[in-house]
Amino acid sequence: MQSSTENRKGEEGQHIRKGLLASTTPASLRLSRDDNEKICEGSGEKNSINTGSTIHYVSTLENGNKESTTTSSSSDKKSDDKNTRTYLHLLRTNKNFRYFWLSYVVNRMGDWMSYLASISLIQKVTNNSSHSDNNTLISILILVKLLPNVVFMPVGGILADSYDRRNVQIALDVASSGVLGIFLWSYYRQSVPICYLANFLLEVVGGLYLPSNNAIVPQLVGNNPNNTEEENDEELKKGTTLIGLTWSLMAALGSSLGGVLVAAFGIEGCFVIDSVTYLLSAIILYYGVEGNYNVTTSSKNTSLSDVERWRRSSLSCSNEENEVVIDADCAPTGETTILLPEKQRGSRDESREEDQQQKDATNDDSNSASSLTMYVRGLRFLLVQEPLVGTYALLKGSAAWAYGAADVLNVAFSARGSETNLSLTSLKLGILFGSIGVGCIIGSILTDVLSSLSRPKRIVKLCLMGYVSMSIGLFQMALFPNFFASICISGVVRSMGASVIWINSTLLVQKFTPPGLLGRVNSIETGVALLGEALSALGAGLLMDYMGISPEGLSLILAAVALCWFLIWSPLAFRSPKIPQ
Repeated sequence: MQSSTENRKGEEGQHIRKGLLASTTPASLRLSRDDNEKICEGSGEKNSINTGSTIHYVSTLENGNKESTTTSSSSDKKSDDKNTRTYLHLLRTNKNFRYFWLSYVVNRMGDWMSYLASISLIQKVTNNSSHSDNNTLISILILVKLLPNVVFMPVGGILADSYDRRNVQIALDVASSGVLGIFLWSYYRQSVPICYLANFLLEVVGGLYLPSNNAIVPQLVGNNPNNTEEENDEELKKGTTLIGLTWSLMAALGSSLGGVLVAAFGIEGCFVIDSVTYLLSAIILYYGVEGNYNVTTSSKNTSLSDVERWRRSSLSCSNEENEVVIDADCAPTGETTILLPEKQRGSRDESREEDQQQKDATNDDSNSASSLTMYVRGLRFLLVQEPLVGTYALLKGSAAWAYGAADVLNVAFSARGSETNLSLTSLKLGILFGSIGVGCIIGSILTDVLSSLSRPKRIVKLCLMGYVSMSIGLFQMALFPNFFASICISGVVRSMGASVIWINSTLLVQKFTPPGLLGRVNSIETGVALLGEALSALGAGLLMDYMGISPEGLSLILAAVALCWFLIWSPLAFRSPKIPQ
């Protein structure tokens, strides 16, 4: 019996070696889908792969004549998969992402309603009391909505990297729903300060919410072990772009619908609807999205990294006869171990040691009791370890200096010709915000068509073109200020550029940031953007109310700012960072 077993093993070894020698390139040797699934189900701690009692390779091991056919069909399959990886396909095949997306749609719809209702309330109060500083009050509203995000988003980043990101979003959605009661109080008291307080509290919760909302996306898409790195990158791009596209669509529909609802049902109606949308968003997340999204306890990312590293090392190793050495005798029952030559084992061990050091650096602060230590770790990654990624994180913030004052301009232009008709002004303001959404939709589509995560320099160039588009739109607003249709078109052009910058800079940060740091890095990036937006809005209001700058003059200033940032960031188009392990 023992002799029979040894003969069988020897025949298997010869059969495997013969198949491997028939392969012409390392790429022709691949693990089967069953193997990939079993690897992913394991803990990632073993170097052996449980495949029953056999080793599954592609058909080149059994018949060398099938090799070219298999390679060709595999190539065709990749092409077909890339063509079918549309937004609809992603939503249809990925249940968790589908429900996450639905929650995001509902959440964003409510945000626009409360924002427009707050603006309408301020305009109503100031018109009744004959205030002359309406632009400054609107700027303060924008400041109140943005600054809490800047202050509390770093805390939100720590929450995102310390707790289950799904549960964090659910709890904060419920908290946001409760805050809306203060909006109703501000309406019945006709109090602008109470309205500011309600917006402040809502944005505090939003600042804690956004990092988890952004950081969970790479956990939902782009991590399929059966896909190649290029296919996963494409899926991540689709998912991120769809979120940006949805934001744009909600900016178009939500703002326009919000303007209609303010005119039809009143300010208090929008506040009530907004409260309901937050509750609905939490319910969708609770019942629709399943799984563990705590990066400190889930081994998902580690397992995938180990699997990919094992596959690459097994494909690249060879002995003196250019064979992969397989020793079935030393493997436990039902397992097969691949033995690497000493040189290859050494290089693989070094690679593992480097990866482990990076994991330890990422997770050390997660085990620390100091939140400040965790936040500083994120800053150190951006400023010291990967300064180029840190520069990518500034692309949003620099663009915000140009588009941050857009809401002040929209309020000013929407009131022209309808100063005494609040309903008409609200309707025009909703249309202007809708034009912003249309521009963002176009920017999202351009990003999907032109960007590629395998070519980061191209993504940076798209961001640079975004600055140019913003500058053109702002110049147009200054040249044709008395034609409402022209103002709407200029809003489309300007927001198209802003959308391209926002989505593509997000892609760059997601691609080149380790998963364990993504929540904090994202909070820093978005916080800088919101700070720039807040300062831009406040400066615009002060310039218009206290220095006599017209909306047309302010548009010219902002156009020049966008053009300056284009010149400053142009050198980034010639550099690429390294991909984290």
